[in-house]
Amino acid sequence: MGKKLSCEGCKAKCCKYICVEIDKPEDKEDYEHILWYLVHKDVSVFIEGKEWYIQFDTPCNKLDEKYMCKIYDKRPEICKKLSIENCEKHGAGEAYDVLFKNVEDFVKYMADKGVEIRDLG
Repeated sequence: MGKKLSCEGCKAKCCKYICVEIDKPEDKEDYEHILWYLVHKDVSVFIEGKEWYIQFDTPCNKLDEKYMCKIYDKRPEICKKLSIENCEKHGAGEAYDVLFKNVEDFVKYMADKGVEIRDLG
């Protein structure tokens, strides 16, 4: 029988951000939107497979001092759908293929793709 997986000791990594899928940028206006996202505090953009996401690093206000959910039995459906086998603690590898934490990361990535965009740095 396999080892029982637990959230204990994780410090609720999955409860400290919100991710929303966004359209893949295709033109100058789209690139400007990505730049705008990345100049904001605690905001990043990442690519997973062919999908693009914006991430807001902001913890759930229903975590207790031990990083456990205070509303576990009443938590939202999106929380219930999270799989412990694929979480940051127990899953394999990073949850993204490419991560942009700042404008410079995005500008370099696009330059490597042969697309010049303005650097705000």
